[in-house]
Amino acid sequence: MDDQPRAGPATAISGLPRLQPQAGKRNLNLRGDTKTVYEQVADLFGVKAEFDPDVTVRIVRLHVDDVDFSTAMSSSVRKREPFGAH
Repeated sequence: MDDQPRAGPATAISGLPRLQPQAGKRNLNLRGDTKTVYEQVADLFGVKAEFDPDVTVRIVRLHVDDVDFSTAMSSSVRKREPFGAH
């Protein structure tokens, strides 16, 4: 109904950890398996990455320039071409 107050913006739930990556932008040119690449990105921004045991591991390449933590973590990773591919 129109008489009821509207909900305000969402607030943080107490007791849950808050992600606080280091500020700034980085240039990334990383290769390896999925977990290793994301661990490296997290480490560059002072964050520890943890993964679900069911995460699919594949060989990837992440090459992005001048990105902050959020952009780096949400960037697509491309599969590396097999050795000998042109």
